[in-house]
Amino acid sequence: MKSSKIQVSRYKTKGFTFVEIAMVVGILALVSSIVIVNLNIRGNKSAANNIKRRTDLENIQKALDLRAHETGDSLPANFSALTATYICVGTSASCYNLTPDLVPNYLGSIPKDPKSGTDANTGYLISVDPATKVVCVKAPAAENDEVIENCRK
Repeated sequence: MKSSKIQVSRYKTKGFTFVEIAMVVGILALVSSIVIVNLNIRGNKSAANNIKRRTDLENIQKALDLRAHETGDSLPANFSALTATYICVGTSASCYNLTPDLVPNYLGSIPKDPKSGTDANTGYLISVDPATKVVCVKAPAAENDEVIENCRK
């Protein structure tokens, strides 16, 4: 009688090889790093937009200060129509137009909000307290729950 030999291959075992597991872990690491980088970029973009808004408001205030210093007028003539409540800055009929007072002598152009600003409505607000002549400029579309406002006399 002939004996039959059953050969069991050592490569036919159940489970995953080290190379397969390493590839899956590598792919997961790559995908997760891409997601984390994208989330971080969005946060940085919001912070950058807020920095631009803060700079824009400071530039508007500095231009108003320069104009007041050079002309001797503490406020432009049309500012008397403004009140302590905020009104939009822009060329629209419902907004206050700073262009004739500040461009081109004090600003190259009126700054606009980085996300929503247009010439008609820059996305910024302005108010003047008639009694104290304090001018406030505000960025209502500030991100990350920041309040960005600049007031000067």
